[in-house]
Amino acid sequence: MDVQLRFTSTPAAPGADGTPLWDVTVWVEPYDASSNIRSVTYYLHPTFQPAVVTRYPTDNFRLDFATWGSFELGALVTFNDGSTQYLTTTIQ
Repeated sequence: MDVQLRFTSTPAAPGADGTPLWDVTVWVEPYDASSNIRSVTYYLHPTFQPAVVTRYPTDNFRLDFATWGSFELGALVTFNDGSTQYLTTTIQ
């Protein structure tokens, strides 16, 4: 199954120091019963704590976070049969 990494970013209220922030939502497509996805592990910039986050079907594999800059985000999609697919995108 071929899946793709998608994200949206919208301006958020500035941080306490006035730094512009963005609210980001990341997910995989397509996600439906036929996609057979077991989990998605997201690899964020090392300054995030935690920098590795795993999501499951119960949360639709969705990840929400705020950021002040762009970085490359990785995602390891694990399917029910044990196969995997690694995806990347630049969050901006």
